[in-house]
Amino acid sequence: RKADRAQAAADRQARLAARRPLVKEIEQIDKRLAAWSKEKAEIDARLADPALYTGQQAGEVPAFNKRQAELAGRIEEAELRWLELHEALEAIPAD
Repeated sequence: RKADRAQAAADRQARLAARRPLVKEIEQIDKRLAAWSKEKAEIDARLADPALYTGQQAGEVPAFNKRQAELAGRIEEAELRWLELHEALEAIPAD
């Protein structure tokens, strides 16, 4: 019984050690996704404003479009990685 308890404790520690880096990376991705989504929403709003295309800032439109596409790509990649991490996390038993 004592050996069984020790083995169970070791197994629990191993699962926790396997889960920890996944959880940490998920938290980092969540933070980056929030920042990128906020920035993209701001750019989307600026590009939706018709005044942008006729005013002095009209020359900035290509830069906004480029940044918008860059952010969309980063967000998509991060979301895919987020899903991969969650699948890996679900594959590790919690207890």
